Amino acid sequence: MDANETGAMTNPFLQDVEMLLQKIQQFHPQPYHEIPAEQWEETVAAVRDRLTADEPEYRKIIEFFRIVALLHDSHSRVGLQFEGDHSQMSMKLPEIFNLAYPLETYVFADGIFVIKAADTQLLGRKLMQINGESIETIIKRLQPLMPVENDMGVMIFMTYYLRPIFLYAIGSLHDLLEPITISWSDGRTSEVEPVLDPVLMSIFEYQNHQKDPLADTLLPKYLRYDPPLSIRQEGEELIVDIRSIRDAPDKTLRQLAEELDGILSQPDRQPGGPAAIQRLLIDLRGNGGGNNMLTQPLVQTIIKNDWINHPGRLFVLIDRWTFSAAINTANFLERDTWALFAGEPFAGRVNHFGDTTSFILPYSGVEVRISTLYWQDSDPTDTRVSIIPDLWVRQTFEQYRSRQDAVREGIRAYELDAEWLEYYQKYSPRYKQYRQSQQQQVRGYWHRNRMDP
Repeated sequence: MDANETGAMTNPFLQDVEMLLQKIQQFHPQPYHEIPAEQWEETVAAVRDRLTADEPEYRKIIEFFRIVALLHDSHSRVGLQFEGDHSQMSMKLPEIFNLAYPLETYVFADGIFVIKAADTQLLGRKLMQINGESIETIIKRLQPLMPVENDMGVMIFMTYYLRPIFLYAIGSLHDLLEPITISWSDGRTSEVEPVLDPVLMSIFEYQNHQKDPLADTLLPKYLRYDPPLSIRQEGEELIVDIRSIRDAPDKTLRQLAEELDGILSQPDRQPGGPAAIQRLLIDLRGNGGGNNMLTQPLVQTIIKNDWINHPGRLFVLIDRWTFSAAINTANFLERDTWALFAGEPFAGRVNHFGDTTSFILPYSGVEVRISTLYWQDSDPTDTRVSIIPDLWVRQTFEQYRSRQDAVREGIRAYELDAEWLEYYQKYSPRYKQYRQSQQQQVRGYWHRNRMDP
């Protein structure tokens, strides 16, 4: 019996760690795809040491996050589950993990701003520091606990990790209940105390309430999730909104494809017709996935109507929230059509892990999800951490606050240059991942929010 087995017999948290490691080996297709086995061993050894220290139990649970984060797989995670429209996340963890600051932030091109808050005076403020420490430094220290595949994933998980339990784990707090001091870009500071399950008002709700307390609080169209499947025409653009890769109660994805085919087959909607469609937009923004076996009718419909399957006429809209089966769908469209991509890179790899299995660690009671399949919709050698949009739109906070759809505006102004046209004449869609734009890496806010070669 080695030292690890002996320790596990006397320390229940070590027992949970051994079970976690066993399940990762059992279920995950490639646990060492990003981090070599030697580095895993070093990290796990440090985790075992911390679990024997005199620390509160909730602090020890954080070490499970550290181990799962080594997978660099956003499907594999500890106690976190997307809910509803995928902009919300619940934590299936001890109640102390629900202790949070009553505000929600979002990373824009021009910084990190408050988009939801219990105190409406904080809405729209740009966050600079927490307890005198820059927000960039804090996020970099939190990142080893995040199940992320690229910088866009950091932007997503940042919101949920800026809470007492995680700040305590990295040493930015001495007590979970102590208030934090937030420094804003205008030089002001705020003392913010944590609360359990805070109720927040969004900036859009506040705007509507200021105009009329009884006003509708609907989000801008591009942020709405109801209905999940729809087709609408606005001017010369036909927009297919797909907010989930699942059949909706009133419409299946196959029916959506049939509806689209019916529209595209009409002579008056084709070039030269009185109601001609100039651009078809497949909007996958905010789409958290579902069943990737349901989207083939949509892809086939686009291929069939070759007049719209043409560079500059067909666009796929993606963002950091495009995930899981929605990434598979984006891959199909990149591989088999002439679609150009607009928006921002998504938070997952092109070829990615998914289809999780879940289990409960017996002592801590923490739920863990681990991927079981490796999806390779692109070339098996494709190691891109995301599809880089042909039109990368970096939304500013003011565009968000004023409800502008910056991606749609960018598409309307987009012109296909001669170099692109030459490329499209030479190559088939299946080779698009090798073009120049795709050789660049995702560089997020922490890299000045730009693409670097």
